[in-house]
Amino acid sequence: SGIYVNTLPDATIIAQLLSSFLPGRKARSMWVKQSAADMAWMMEQLRTGSVKVHVDKVFPLDQAKEALAYSEAESARGKIVLAVV
Repeated sequence: SGIYVNTLPDATIIAQLLSSFLPGRKARSMWVKQSAADMAWMMEQLRTGSVKVHVDKVFPLDQAKEALAYSEAESARGKIVLAVV
């Protein structure tokens, strides 16, 4: 089960919402505004573990090109992170 969180509704989030009605798939969607209040609320949800972020892969910043290619290949099963050290 899971919750899809997005600040900008798009076709992907709509498809995820519709797929939640399929057997064996338990998910719900949530839209939040890009406001300080909503972002503070989201940080609290992350802090308490109510919402978890699934990180698929972490790339160092100097591999941003590879990270973009990985994203465009559409094989990621979670967030792609650029590590800035």
